[in-house]
Amino acid sequence: MGRKILDQERQKSGNNDIINSAITSSMETALHVAAGANQAEFVEMLINDKDNIDLTFQDVHGNTAFCSAVAAGSKRIVQKFLTLTHLLPTDYCFIKTRGGQNMSPLYIASWFGQPQIVSLLYQDSIDKANIEDGEILGIYFNCIHNDMYDLAIKMIEDNVDNFRLGIAHCWDTTDESALHVLSRKRPLDFTSSPQAKTIWSRVWSRISCQSPSEMPALTLAKIIWKQVLEKHGYQYNEIRRIIKHPFNLVIEAANNGNFDLLVVLIRMCPELIWERDDENNTIFHIAILNRHVKIFRLIHEVGVLKSVIRIEAGNNSNNILHLVARKPQQSKLDSIIGAALQMRHELLWYKEVEKIVAPSLRNKKNDENQTPNDIFTKDHEQMMSDAEKWMKKNCNTCLIVATIIVTVAFPAAFDILDQGDKDKHNVSSVSQLPPPRDIISIILLISNAVAMSFSSIAIMLFLSIMISRFTKNEFLWTLPCTFITGLSLLFVSVTAMMVSFCFASFIPNESLRIPIFSSCIELLPIILFFYLVYPVFRDTIHSTFFSQNEFKATNRLLKHYEK
Repeated sequence: MGRKILDQERQKSGNNDIINSAITSSMETALHVAAGANQAEFVEMLINDKDNIDLTFQDVHGNTAFCSAVAAGSKRIVQKFLTLTHLLPTDYCFIKTRGGQNMSPLYIASWFGQPQIVSLLYQDSIDKANIEDGEILGIYFNCIHNDMYDLAIKMIEDNVDNFRLGIAHCWDTTDESALHVLSRKRPLDFTSSPQAKTIWSRVWSRISCQSPSEMPALTLAKIIWKQVLEKHGYQYNEIRRIIKHPFNLVIEAANNGNFDLLVVLIRMCPELIWERDDENNTIFHIAILNRHVKIFRLIHEVGVLKSVIRIEAGNNSNNILHLVARKPQQSKLDSIIGAALQMRHELLWYKEVEKIVAPSLRNKKNDENQTPNDIFTKDHEQMMSDAEKWMKKNCNTCLIVATIIVTVAFPAAFDILDQGDKDKHNVSSVSQLPPPRDIISIILLISNAVAMSFSSIAIMLFLSIMISRFTKNEFLWTLPCTFITGLSLLFVSVTAMMVSFCFASFIPNESLRIPIFSSCIELLPIILFFYLVYPVFRDTIHSTFFSQNEFKATNRLLKHYEK
């Protein structure tokens, strides 16, 4: 199709060199457009169409088609261009030719975040393109900004004798160091602890005897931080001046929940644990405000528990219990399903912080004459109301399902008993009844009894939730446990009811094909019920029985990072 269009345009315009003509207002040729759109087949067709194609043609911004391919990130097209040396003028090289704003192809690839292209061009660019230190610094920061940490590490290793990239600052107006950039990254970019891995990955690591691999971002942070400390002779005053400009990277990492980066910084410079923001908050106060449990748990490891508790945050004489009583931003709670579990999460945080606070501080009033409990009640008033509505809504739905099961299972049980009485009075029928039919009748009776009794118990449990007072203490244990038990019994009753229906289909049929087919269909509701209810059931169990473990003191967190 592309060739046909080009031939038609040649006939209309009478220009045989239309392949080298600009077709956009930016003076781009068809090759520019195709390379920028990752159309590898069309690019190859254009290149093979005429031997006199101009690969050096620049658009109004000074970019060649090769620059467009580099920005688009098409490795296939870039490799194709690099093989076309026979179509280029003498001494012309794609890697050396700069594009718009005098940017090298390597810089363009790093700017647009194309890791494959940067890896492809890096070594040849360093050897041939005469890239200056300033541009190397820009490429280095582009790699960090665009999460190409492996390439940033390689650049540090390749430029040790030239200058230290780790202690350099960005050459744009931000004047940030690499650590400042890393402090704003997502915590997942650094996560390498065993706690962050899935169960199956941990099992496989044990079986294969493999040590957990370290994330490139964490490795980069260690290299950079070591360079900074060595450069300033581990002098805390000098180091503190570096980390506070243009913003305090320790506080920024704490705000973002960047636990792994904080551990790297604190292990090599423990004094940083006392860094504070403009409101006198330490990283532990910030962890409480933003509900970063891993950072908060460090308070048990570094031996500063009593000292941190004595620090009052802000200008209102608030202690850490006042801080945890405040409702966090909704984005901090969105990962928790349901308002009731969010409320329990908030209550758990309050209780855990209350454990480490001296009794004299638990009812201490701030400058606004508010105790921590007053703040918690006021800030969480709407959440309490939403939690009550969420719990009642779900219990009401479960009540309807349980009632339907009882309605179906109750008469079914009597039908089975009536059928058994008829068979006993019909001697000829009993003598001809195969033994498996008796077993099926027993299974039917048991499954109906399980479905009816478990549904009845579930109804009583959900009713107890509906008439509950919904106090804060009930949200901690009573309501979640009752809800979990009722949901479990409801699932068992649904399963028992469907099993009863499956076995009932075998009684009137001599052939097994139809009963087996109908049984497969009747088992689908069990799978669907489990699939739909499982997320809420899983989160409720985790929140009720396992979330407390996240607050337990441990000495493993810092040791995990020792190399």
